[in-house]
Amino acid sequence: MHGAVMEYGDTIFAASSTPQEFVTFCNRFKNDQMQYLNCLHGIGHEIVSKVEKPLDELLRYCPSLDAYSKSACVSGIFMEYSKGERGMGEHSHKKVYTRGLPCDFVHEAYKSICYASAGAYRQYEVDSEPFKDSYQFCQNAPEKYRNSCMMNLSERIGFIYAGDLKRAKRVCEKLSGPMHFDCLHSFEILSDHK
Repeated sequence: MHGAVMEYGDTIFAASSTPQEFVTFCNRFKNDQMQYLNCLHGIGHEIVSKVEKPLDELLRYCPSLDAYSKSACVSGIFMEYSKGERGMGEHSHKKVYTRGLPCDFVHEAYKSICYASAGAYRQYEVDSEPFKDSYQFCQNAPEKYRNSCMMNLSERIGFIYAGDLKRAKRVCEKLSGPMHFDCLHSFEILSDHK
């Protein structure tokens, strides 16, 4: 859904469209929570591709949505922003996380989503960087955001290993110290939620 909305949005949303119109577009999917959240994520991509404003201003276009809906929209903004192009009129086809996310500098209301997104997006593309580097990034995140960064990173690595969390968890064996234990803990939590 999020890819379909990005492609469709490139053609149906004119330069004169407002980000509020983008978000309202997703209301037609509210009866299916998964579709609705994926639509909002795609709309986040469209906001970045169509609106030439600083990142902090773009994040405010995911308006008074509930926490999950806001997170879906904002994570779409972060994903498109991480491709390194914006305001081009259409979403970018560059690799995700071509540009790092400025999580230290976004407004406090968006920091948690930013670190969670960065954790996942660092491993979004095949062979993007060594797993150790991604876990080191999460380990270096401010303590209050470290867990969400680790969880999203480990979830993404689980996806890379086709959902086999036992195999994916083996990446933790190559880590040392607190990073090793935080990695293991994140996979334990993911296993509990399966």
